[in-house]
Amino acid sequence: MKLHFGEALKILFKTLPYIIVRIGIYGVIGIGSALYVGLLLLMAKVFGGAGTFIVIIGLALLFGILKFAQRYVLYLVKAGHIAVITELIHNGTVPEGKGQFDYGKQVVTDLFKEVSVLFAVDQIVDGTIKAFNRMVV
Repeated sequence: MKLHFGEALKILFKTLPYIIVRIGIYGVIGIGSALYVGLLLLMAKVFGGAGTFIVIIGLALLFGILKFAQRYVLYLVKAGHIAVITELIHNGTVPEGKGQFDYGKQVVTDLFKEVSVLFAVDQIVDGTIKAFNRMVV
């Protein structure tokens, strides 16, 4: 079996902007979460005893909504990244006149229904594997 580690690294570095965007998304989510938690703690201080209830509900909402949004947005970015990587492997470059993000966005929007279904399937498979691993352990 011949390994193509050098070629894989070249493609990875060609698509480095996608990796930077993913890191940026994590950073924005982290900063937004910190600000939201700070706001919740301020509300807890203002409302006293009822503020604890507000904080618990607010944190539950935050983590539920953020977990789904983070997974979905990052999945869409990953789908665009995979489309660009596939194009680079097959043709060596993205189509003329289009940047990586434009090409990835076009592919994801053209196949939005399929990408969304694959996201749901991915989440089901991920949950099944986690449940199986917990059962085995």
